[in-house]
Amino acid sequence: MVEQLDPRRTALLVIDMQRGAFEGGDERARLLAASGIVERLAQVVAAARARGVAIIYVLNSRRADGADQVTLPVQGGMAGG
Repeated sequence: MVEQLDPRRTALLVIDMQRGAFEGGDERARLLAASGIVERLAQVVAAARARGVAIIYVLNSRRADGADQVTLPVQGGMAGG
């Protein structure tokens, strides 16, 4: 049995896909760019939009002085944050 989602009761949440995460030469930016996530997400967004699904973008913002930035502990060899 294939489950169908009702577009009137479904939303697509796009979280933390800011351009800045992909810019620069750091390892995280290189990994994100190489992963193909932008292209795959564009396909998902287009499919959701074609079906009338609400698309909600959640953007991360910080104060210019970084005072509201939380530093996370390192887990599994990769720094969070």
